[in-house]
Amino acid sequence: MNLVGELVLDRNRLLRSVQELTQNMTSNKYIEEIESVASSIDKIVGDLQLAVMKTRMQPVKRLFQKFTRVVRDLSKLVGKEVNLIIEGEDTEMDKSILERLEEPLVHLIRNALDHGLETPEERKRLGKPPIGKLVLRAYYQGDRVYLEVEDNGRGIDPAKVAQKAIEKGIITKEQLEKMTEKEILQLVFLPGFSTKDKVSEISGRGVGMDAVMNTVINFRGTIDIWSEKGKGTKISMAFPLTVGIIRSLLVSVSGRRFAIPIFLVTEIISVENATIKTLSGKQVLLLREKALPLINIYDMLKVPPCKTGYIIVCLIGNQRVAFTVEDLFGDEEIVVKPLGKIFGDLHGISGATITGDGKIVLILDLVELLKNINSNALKV
Repeated sequence: MNLVGELVLDRNRLLRSVQELTQNMTSNKYIEEIESVASSIDKIVGDLQLAVMKTRMQPVKRLFQKFTRVVRDLSKLVGKEVNLIIEGEDTEMDKSILERLEEPLVHLIRNALDHGLETPEERKRLGKPPIGKLVLRAYYQGDRVYLEVEDNGRGIDPAKVAQKAIEKGIITKEQLEKMTEKEILQLVFLPGFSTKDKVSEISGRGVGMDAVMNTVINFRGTIDIWSEKGKGTKISMAFPLTVGIIRSLLVSVSGRRFAIPIFLVTEIISVENATIKTLSGKQVLLLREKALPLINIYDMLKVPPCKTGYIIVCLIGNQRVAFTVEDLFGDEEIVVKPLGKIFGDLHGISGATITGDGKIVLILDLVELLKNINSNALKV
C-alpha cells in the first residue's frame, strides 16, 4: 500500500509536468507520444491502486457473526425475545476500519435491546409481534460502505431527549426552540447523554453513543439517526472504502496551502454570495434558513489573519459546520503521510502529502480543530 501511495504521488507529478509541457510548447509527435504514455501510466496506476486496495478488503461477515451470541446473551439478561437478522454480510470493508468496529456495534446493539425493544408482554399490549426484530445491515452506496443497526422497538421520544438535554445543561430552552426534531435526536451522540433514569448492567451511564461517534469520525465517516415513536430506530454509519489514499480539496489560508478531505465537504460558497451574521457574539453562516457555526481556520491554526474568499460547509460526524478559507486550488488525489514524532503533537493537522507540483501540503484535521472550540459555539 505504501509503494502504491508513492506511485500515485509520482503519477500526479508526471501528469502535472506533461500538462505544463503541452501548454508551453507547440504540439509535435514527441509531445503527443509523452501525453499518450502519461495517460497509459495514469490508467495502470489507477488499476494497480484498486487491486492493492482490494487485498485489504475483508467481508463484514467476520464481524457480524460475533453478534449472534452477543444478542442471545443480552436478550436473556433483559428478558426480551429478539430475532437477529443479518443482511449484506458479503459486503467488504478496509481491514483497518473493520477491526475497530466491534465495540461501537456492541454499544448500538445494547442500546437497541435495552432502550429500544419492548418486553414480549408490552409488545402484545401494543399489538406488535412478541418477538422483536433487530437488523444488522451492510451495503455499498457510491464510494462509501454503510453499516446500519435497526430495531422495531419503541423508538426515541424527541420530547424526552430534549428534556434530558436541558436538565443536563447541554442545551438551553432558547436553543431548543430553534431545533428540528432531527437535530434533537442527534443530541444522543453528545458526551454524557443518556435518557435512562437508572443505570443498569447494559446502559444508562451516559457513555457509548459518543464513543461510537468518535470512532466513526476517526475513520473519516459519518453517522445518522432515524427514529419514529412506537415504530423503531435506525442508526446508519458510512465509511470510506479506503483510508490511505483520499481525494482532497486544496485550499489556502494566510498564503499557505492545506488539504481538506473532500468527502467532508458538502458545499462551497463564494463569500460574496454568503449571508454572515453574528448571534450571541459568534459568527454564523445563514444557509437556507439554518444558522451554521462559522469558523475562521486562521484563528484555529494561529496563523496571521487573511481575507476570506470562500466558505466551505462540511459534515463532520452529524454536525454541519462552515469554515472560511482564502482561496481554492481544485481537488487532487493525495496520499496521507504521518508527520512523525519529530514534529510532536500538532493539533488540527492529520498528516502531510506531496501535490502534483512537488509542494508539501499539510492535511487539516477538521475534527481536531472542532474539539478545540467551545461546545456552545456548535449549538447556535
